[in-house]
Amino acid sequence: MAKAVLGVPEIMRVMTKEIPLGRAVKPEEVAAAALWLCQSDAYVTGTVLEVDGGQHLRRPPWVDEMPAQAFVGRMP
Repeated sequence: MAKAVLGVPEIMRVMTKEIPLGRAVKPEEVAAAALWLCQSDAYVTGTVLEVDGGQHLRRPPWVDEMPAQAFVGRMP
């Protein structure tokens, strides 16, 4: 859904500056966590597994931090 916006380097810089590990999570990393939860030795119940590089520890970027020119022609 966000491919048109997240494919813009200026926007990705703003989005990832608040992520402690410095980059967005990859689909393969989310899949690896899901597969681990399916194993019998995962031994986890009743918790939220945040697979986001620490993004949940920080604030999301403010709208005014986003470069307006990056949105021109990209939003419906």
